[in-house]
Amino acid sequence: MRRTEPQETIIKGRVTDLSASDNPLGGTDIRRSVIIKWTYRPNGRPIKIIVLLDKNDYVAASDAHLNWTTVEVTGILQRAGNIWKLAKPHSFKIIGN
Repeated sequence: MRRTEPQETIIKGRVTDLSASDNPLGGTDIRRSVIIKWTYRPNGRPIKIIVLLDKNDYVAASDAHLNWTTVEVTGILQRAGNIWKLAKPHSFKIIGN
């Protein structure tokens, strides 16, 4: 079996959940995560992906959730059992409906 190098993936979807280990507007050591529902193209099935964000991106994600707008973020998609995560997320932005 051939192993492939992890590739960066752009995911687009809606923020369905937000979570913070403490005050999300607090310091830099606060763990802030969102779940983005993304439709994976090959099989058309939606998956939920956990994404850790910094404070500014978390606030933007919160706004996107409240307005139910689509977001986009780039990172390395990883799967551990039934859980999907986006490692090394960057370039988070709101792209509209």
